[in-house]
Amino acid sequence: MQEAIRHGYHENGGLRSPDKKHFYLGIPKNASTYLSNTLLTNGWHYHTLGDDSDKIEHALVVLKDPVDRWVSGVATYISSWILGPAYGSDHFLQHYNELSERLLFETMIVDDHTTPQVRFVEQLEAMIPNVPVTYFKIDTLMIENIGLCCGQEIRPVTVDANVSEDHYDQRAIADFIKKRLLADFTLRAKVVARFQEDYDFINQIQFYYEPRQLNC
Repeated sequence: MQEAIRHGYHENGGLRSPDKKHFYLGIPKNASTYLSNTLLTNGWHYHTLGDDSDKIEHALVVLKDPVDRWVSGVATYISSWILGPAYGSDHFLQHYNELSERLLFETMIVDDHTTPQVRFVEQLEAMIPNVPVTYFKIDTLMIENIGLCCGQEIRPVTVDANVSEDHYDQRAIADFIKKRLLADFTLRAKVVARFQEDYDFINQIQFYYEPRQLNC
């Protein structure tokens, strides 16, 4: 994946089920941290697609609304890699101006957190071709549906509210960008246009809803 630098993303990485038949592809900002922690707690293990992946029978991919994912991803990038611990979100919001907005909405793709989701799916298909893929939305039934699909009861983990300064900054920046998108429809149109291939892909696939609709 050459489109953007990686900040924590492990290329072709994900988790493999206890029976080694299922592979969950980790896509940054698509509930990957929560879902990875949940699957690890339920007996899954880290796996990088490669020579020992020939027995994988089924892949799982979680997708997210592209605009929502970009907002979350760029907020993470700004708070973690641009501002740093000594320059909080309050300063960013105070100093935000026309120039910073132009830079933000002209660049858009800054690292793996904002790389189009289709790039990750393309990698998956290249590494394990002809393996059926099931797609999931991020919703309250995601964990239950993944368990049903894989024939395994998956117990969700309890996540403590993260109140660190880093996450406070991420939320503050994300909320600010969301407000800018609501206030100026041309900005939202730019983001939609930049990630149109994600929208096209999402609109043409079948998401998991009921077990009978799937080839699990």
